[in-house]
Amino acid sequence: MAERPYSSAPASLPLASHSLSNHLPPDPQPLRISPATRFILDLIPRLPLRARQVAEACLYTGARINEILSLRCSQVDRQGRIFIRAGKGSASRVVYYPAILPLTRQAHLAGWADLFPRFSYFQFRRQCLSVQPTGWPTSGLRKSIGNAFRRAAADLAISLSQGELSVAQEFLGHKASTSTKYYLPNQKEPSNG
Repeated sequence: MAERPYSSAPASLPLASHSLSNHLPPDPQPLRISPATRFILDLIPRLPLRARQVAEACLYTGARINEILSLRCSQVDRQGRIFIRAGKGSASRVVYYPAILPLTRQAHLAGWADLFPRFSYFQFRRQCLSVQPTGWPTSGLRKSIGNAFRRAAADLAISLSQGELSVAQEFLGHKASTSTKYYLPNQKEPSNG
């Protein structure tokens, strides 16, 4: 029997594939996730199509927003592996997200080299802020939209692995667990400020 990368993690986790998309239950309520992660999950369906595609790719791969926005079609293979080159700290890694394949095909047919041409971080941020659910403060999202999706991805990885920090560390592509701990959400409700 082949040994799993993490002996204490459940076998059903996407350890080698680095994607959470196929492992989320239809209703995320049973998961023990933070209110901030629940907010991100509520926000995504409200986004316009292009922003939703970027948000889902960030959430389900653990990639940074700018890593997804700067993807070129040549960085996605036919199995849905995304080759992220020169991420933060000039680190390269591979993440798995088969749902990006239709976007890649559309971009190829349109003759685009980039997966999200003419769509910037600032447009993404503006669209997230314009559709956020009522009752949630804009200040927290305005300050940290860049980390909000990575924090949610880390929270989901930890929840799905029943508390295994090493799973979130591998999922986010960190060498040290101290980097991963930064992305772990605190369990407080956001303040109205």
